[in-house]
Amino acid sequence: MADTDIKQIGLTASSNDQIRDLVELPVFADEQDVYRLAVAIAIGREMKPARIALREFKTKWRLADDAQGSSGEGERLDDRDQTFANMITTFCPEVTDPYRHSQLLAVPGINYLHKELVTNGRDLSQVLPPSQPSTDDGQA
Repeated sequence: MADTDIKQIGLTASSNDQIRDLVELPVFADEQDVYRLAVAIAIGREMKPARIALREFKTKWRLADDAQGSSGEGERLDDRDQTFANMITTFCPEVTDPYRHSQLLAVPGINYLHKELVTNGRDLSQVLPPSQPSTDDGQA
């Protein structure tokens, strides 16, 4: 992760409203679950990151207990091993600022989830791509 990456994760006002609607559904434990899934869906569906100025994002979560520049308030989005950031850079190797990138991916991912689950009333299983059969026979 680049030293220039953000230290706190934010949402746009619209995404914050949508995430509140989504967390009311029985499939999500909390807003962070929605955020992480939205980012994963955006990556998996190859959605274009939002083109929104960073000033439009209002802080929602800090990254970790020891994040420099963090006020220490709020919930953590990632663990000390940066599992969430590592997921992003694994699937988007060109990205050097995974947390900033996650904010930009979350916007279309949250929009998609909100449209499908809240507006259209579909089940989560209907909006996730079907799994592909594994070609790995488990043999080394």
